[in-house]
Amino acid sequence: MKKMILFCLFCIIGCTCNNEELTKNLIDPINKEYLKANSETVLFKNQNDTDILVQFESPSFATSKEDVGPESCEYNTYEYGKKIFTMGGYSGQILIDYNSSLSIQINDNIDYNTLVLENPQEEHFDNLLNNIELSGFTFNNVLLLDKKIYENGSINKILYSKPNGIEFILFEDGTWYKRVE
Repeated sequence: MKKMILFCLFCIIGCTCNNEELTKNLIDPINKEYLKANSETVLFKNQNDTDILVQFESPSFATSKEDVGPESCEYNTYEYGKKIFTMGGYSGQILIDYNSSLSIQINDNIDYNTLVLENPQEEHFDNLLNNIELSGFTFNNVLLLDKKIYENGSINKILYSKPNGIEFILFEDGTWYKRVE
């Protein structure tokens, strides 16, 4: 019986984990700059010259630990960034992650939109900047976030820049919101 107790005690003591981090997947510092560090209220106008005030909160960054497997003592760390905003009847968030992914989610509890930056293995968002003409406006050094064909939602495109964040939103029906400088 003593041997059995000693064996069980040895197993419990001998089987403890050191919780070893295998990888640390952080957001590239250059990409972090795409979530402006301050909260602000920004004026947008629509095609009818109506004012739309957009309130952006300061960004938040967090890390999460994910176990490598159910029996493993090893884990990976992942970093995520988020900036929340309200735009008229819409609420939204801008999301950046360690995998050089940028997405914007906007909804009004009826219309749900998720637009994603197509990023084929590119490490820095700066390498994906374009000059784009859209709805009669020219935008320089912007990222294009497109709605997927299979996605629902009324927003087709969002143009996004490093210095200003959301620059332009184009809806399916041709209406739009444009940031006022």
